[in-house]
Amino acid sequence: MGRGYGYLYFFLSLLNCEKIGNNYYIADELALKCFTKEYIMYSLIVVMPVAIFFVFTVPALLFYLIRKDIIIGQKSIVKK
Repeated sequence: MGRGYGYLYFFLSLLNCEKIGNNYYIADELALKCFTKEYIMYSLIVVMPVAIFFVFTVPALLFYLIRKDIIIGQKSIVKK
């Protein structure tokens, strides 16, 4: 697994809440409560864009670069 997906795992783990008593806390950081205003804002402003970037943008960019190299490679073969 690449370093980037380690970051994705880290950010997504911040969304994992665990119920302790009557409250929910972030599973990896029990000092922070879930479903507070700060938690929701952080989730929407930081975690979701990072997740979208790694889940959609990075694979699309890699697909584009690989496809571009294949097409360029095919053109050079045809020219010979």
